[in-house]
Amino acid sequence: MKTVNFKNKLISPVGLGIISGVALYLIFALGKQLLIMLGLPVLDDLQSLYEAVSPTKRWHYIALILIIIPGEELFWRGYIQSTFAKKSNVLGILIAALLYASAHIYSESMMLILAAIVAGIFWGILYAWRKNIILVIVSHLVFNLLLLVVFPLI
Repeated sequence: MKTVNFKNKLISPVGLGIISGVALYLIFALGKQLLIMLGLPVLDDLQSLYEAVSPTKRWHYIALILIIIPGEELFWRGYIQSTFAKKSNVLGILIAALLYASAHIYSESMMLILAAIVAGIFWGILYAWRKNIILVIVSHLVFNLLLLVVFPLI
């Protein structure tokens, strides 16, 4: 009979991905509350942003789940970050996060660009820590589903 080795497997990459996706969502929810408490006019910008980026059709959800999120993580963390991390993990995380955020410039939303920097750094640290792309894909997926579908911040 085989014995199961639980060493270093207290939590699976999928479980950690779920936990980290929820944690990032909570960071964004707290950030929104902080901006409101500071008196910054974020609600109109947030409403416009949701109207621009929220999935509206079934195929949008399918593309988000099966193509966009896995593709982003494979490229930004799996390729870009890994390439620059050969010189320095911090450099890899920062360059990948900044380039990831630059891909959001087309939105003309400073809020989306800043959110992409925060999320890119978060997922970059997660990837540098565990070197597991499935973990980061699950985290990104859970975060987006919470943010765009389950508990939108508008």
